[in-house]
This record gives sequence, C-alpha cells and structure tokens, in this order.
Amino acid sequence: MTGRSWQPHFGPAWLAGGRVRFRIWSPGTERVELLLGDQALPMRKARDGTFSLVQPKVHPGARYQFLLDGDGPFPDPWSRWQPDGVHGASAVLAPLRRDLGHRPVPRGFCQATYELHLGTLTREGTYRAAIKELPRLQRLGVDTLQLMPVAEWPGRWNWGYDGAYFYAPAHAYGTPDDLRALVGAAHRQGLSIILDVVYNHLGPDGAYIHRFAPEFFTNRFKTPWGGAVDYSRPEVRRTVFESTRWWVQEYGFDGFRLDATHAIHDPSRTHILADVARSARRAYRSAYLVAEDHRNLRDLVSRHGLDAILADDFHHALRVLLLGERDHYFANYRGRPEEIARAIQEGWIHQGGRTGFGGPGTPTTGLAAQAFVFCLENHDQVGNRGAGHHLASLVTPAQYRAASCLLLLVPERVMLFQGQEFASSGSFLFFTDHNAELGRLVTEGRRREFRSFREYREHPERLRDPQSPETFQQSKMGHDEAQNNAWCLRLYRELLQLRTSDPVLRRPDRKRTRAWVEGEVIYMERRWGRERRLLAVTLKGQPGAAIPAGRVLLHSEERRFGGGGRPTLESPGAVLLA
Repeated sequence: MTGRSWQPHFGPAWLAGGRVRFRIWSPGTERVELLLGDQALPMRKARDGTFSLVQPKVHPGARYQFLLDGDGPFPDPWSRWQPDGVHGASAVLAPLRRDLGHRPVPRGFCQATYELHLGTLTREGTYRAAIKELPRLQRLGVDTLQLMPVAEWPGRWNWGYDGAYFYAPAHAYGTPDDLRALVGAAHRQGLSIILDVVYNHLGPDGAYIHRFAPEFFTNRFKTPWGGAVDYSRPEVRRTVFESTRWWVQEYGFDGFRLDATHAIHDPSRTHILADVARSARRAYRSAYLVAEDHRNLRDLVSRHGLDAILADDFHHALRVLLLGERDHYFANYRGRPEEIARAIQEGWIHQGGRTGFGGPGTPTTGLAAQAFVFCLENHDQVGNRGAGHHLASLVTPAQYRAASCLLLLVPERVMLFQGQEFASSGSFLFFTDHNAELGRLVTEGRRREFRSFREYREHPERLRDPQSPETFQQSKMGHDEAQNNAWCLRLYRELLQLRTSDPVLRRPDRKRTRAWVEGEVIYMERRWGRERRLLAVTLKGQPGAAIPAGRVLLHSEERRFGGGGRPTLESPGAVLLA
C-alpha cells in the first residue's frame, strides 16, 4: 500500500499532478477561505457542512490556514503536520512514496511491552535520540514498545494526553520523517511498536476543532475533561477511526494502546472501538489493540474486537499488600495474597461486582491469558503520585525482586515502565507547559485532586508543580542507574528470557495455570505436556516456610541479583522450580 492509495477523508489529500484537495467540516459556518501563500481561496460548501477545494501545484511543506466567516486565521484541525506547534499554520505533508513494513505484536507466546515517554527517555528527548536506546531494549528482552501519545500537544513538553490534533505528530520531538525513522529502526531491532492514542477528549489548548465544529462534542455525556466526543455523528466517527489507519499506514505503527476507553461514550449499534480496530487492520491486518479500561468488561475483547485490556486488579492488590495504600481506588482491595492469586488465575479480581473504580465488572470466562496485561507500574501509577517515585524506591530490594519475578512469570501479557528494569530511584512526575492562565488552573486542579490522598493532605509540599520546568527535567531517565543497579537488569533479562525460551513459561495458557496461597506464600503452577514449573513467592515473608521440592531454576536472592545467596520464603523472596 502506498501513501497515495488511501488518504483520510478530511484534511489535505494529494491528487494526481501535484494537486491537493483540502476538506474540512464546519457545519455552522457559512463561508470558508483557504489561506495558501498570498492567496485567499473560497471553498465550496456541501449540504453536510463540509467545505472543499482542489488546488493545483501545491508544494510539500506549504503552509496554510483558514478563515471562517472572516474570523481567523486558524490552523487545520485535520492537519498532518504542525511545524510551529498547535497555534501555528498547518503544513502540507509530502506524500509517502514507499510502503512501510510492520512487525506483529507477538501472539501465541508470553509477550512483554515496554512503555516509554519520548521526552524523558533520553537527554535530548527526540524521536532520533530514542533510536540509540533500541539495542538496549532489545537486549533487555521485551518484544514491543509502547509510546506515550505523540499527537501534537501545546508547549515544549507534555505527557501527551493534552493532544489537540488527531493526525499530526508532536513537533517538539522532531519531524514526521524522524518519527518514521524511529519506527523503522525499532522494526530492524526486532521490536514491534504501538502508539498510545486518546479518543475520549481533546486537550484544553490548541484544539481548534471546537471553533470549526462545536458539534464534535456533546454534553449528553460527561468525562473528567468536560463534554464527551459525540460519536453519534458520522463526521466525528470518521475523523477518529481513520486516524488509526493513518498512523499505521503513514508511520508504520503495529497497533495502539487506547486511552481511558471507559470515558468513550457511544450508544451506536457498532461501537466506535470496533470501527477503530477495523480501520487499523485495514492498513495492517495484524494490528494489535489494547484498551485502558477500569470497568473489567469482557466486551472490549469479545465484542469490539480488541486484543487485550490493561488489567489493573493485579497491580492494585499488589500495591496495597506492599504499601498499605487504601486511598481512592485502592479502597476496594484488601491487599491479601489471595487477591493476587485470583488475578493470576482469572485475570481480574472483581468480576460481576464492583471494581476499584466502582464499575460493574464482568466474568472472565472464555478470555485467554493474552486478553490481560499486568504491570507493577505504569506512567499513571508512577506519575500520578506527588513525588512520582518508582515502586523500587518504595519497597525493599528483596520485595522488588520477588514482585518482579511474580510479574514476569505469569501467563498474562506484561508491561514494564521505563526505568523499572534497573530499579530506578528517580521520579517520573506529571508535567505540562501550558500558557500562564491555563497553567495556573492545572496547578490548582492538581492540588485539589490530591486532597483525597492522605500523604498529600499531611505533606502538601511533596506535590510538585506540573508547570515548573524543573518538574520536567527531574523526570528524565537516569541512565547511570542502569550501571549502578546491574543486578536488577540481570534479573529482568533472565526472567524475560525465561518468558520466551522455557517450554512451559513461554506459553500463555491460563487453563494450565493454577494459583493458590498458603499463609503469605503465593504459589503458581504452570504446566505444558509432562513439564511443570512451580513459582513460590512471598512479598512479606512467611516464618517457617520451606522451599518446595524440585530443581531450582532461579531464585530472587541469588547474589548476582543482589540477594543474600540463599533461596528463602521466610523473608521476601521468590523461587522457581522444575
């Protein structure tokens, strides 16, 4: 498939002979003019509220804007490239002249994703700079990279969830060609690469779709960020589902992480998520889609056609057990080993009852292990703490080793967050770079939000100001820690190698997995044919607990992993046996 064989309905599209068709949707506007060079060109309005114009001899990189009933100029909400940011003129992106390859996210054996933020992964914080990290990540043993959102957002730095455009990559990280180079380099390293996309809201600054088409949103549903995207409108649906096909075709992504799908409201007969999955797979048949959704709803996989769901129950129960946190969404977890065993056995803890967020939950019957993604931490669970500490700095090294063994040997999919592999003691904080007025509101809102956490009620000084440049700088990865904590890298590499090479552990089979608890010890037995593996883990220690009979394949207290050298369950530890 070439770049010209299919192009999105809205926005600039290349035609034969160097012509470009410009098309927008602005149903409440009577007159639209395209500003291209020194020309103001009237556009033709159709009955459905779209405006279009075919213009000859357009050069790649040409800047353009629009006047709406004489008001403006405004950039194109369907822009493919914003070289000067959300408020600057849009640019016509050169047509893609070659097919881009893909690498399927593994299915059929135990898979591991590495979540990263491009602005903090390296000192430079660019697409190109991230390429030099790829050999390290390939040696680590993950198979898939997950980029936090890169859709154009306001300011110099951002988590990415304030995106204002559906089709344009963030210029703060580099050019569209730089992004293609990163994706291509990942594929050459043997890594799949998926993109985090946000279809539940648009950011508060620079989203000019509000001016072009207020009908894009509805107040019939509410989200934490205001009115919801109105998926009852065909123009809205098309804008969104075609964007997934665009990212796959134009940049080579192998799939998507769909942000906060519980905040996507669509009463349509065919849910927008099903259309999103279908559209992505029109560009690449094996495109992989995983949803962030706290409702524990099997329909996301069984009905809407997604591959997996980020299953929070495992993380929440483990964190309550380790740290005793009971604030906010942790309140529905007891922090007992039995909860963790149930998550491993069944995928979710809360089924047919109330989830940690109060959702209904549905049974996991019939869902394979690969329908669930487990983690010890992610950008939310690290960054949505006032000090932004990684788990490794909040627990003992022995607990961290044991928890890491537990995570990386489950049959479900797993995800790591940047820095986790070397037990980072640094921070990943929430940071923004909004204008002064909006920035003040964000800072105040952050303070209100964290009043529900006891730690920040008692110590408000621990909550960092997201608008401070130091907050962003402190979130940069400390690569010197990888050398200082070589024991942790060694542990993660060996565990990830076991996930892909061991004849039992490499198979994501929930039916041949049994998890149970004796006292404080979690046991997980996995079988394949005549082979059997038994993992015994305790995160707090069990006085008098004996190591089960069997050949020890690995234990978390080996000296090469920074431990005392003797396998133990009497204090925090993990032992894997054949």
